Amino acid sequence: MAKLDEVELFLSTFHAKMIVFDMIFFDDRGKNSQALADLEITQHRGWMSCQNL
Repeated sequence: MAKLDEVELFLSTFHAKMIVFDMIFFDDRGKNSQALADLEITQHRGWMSCQNL
């Protein structure tokens, strides 16, 4: 299991990269698209959720 400081470092780095490079969703797998649709999660909502990490 990851340590708290490792998770914090990952989220900090991820958030910085997301802001600089914007977030790109690659989803060519049908089951992933269907799961997101079932949960009513749009790409925009996913991006907003990641911003709030």
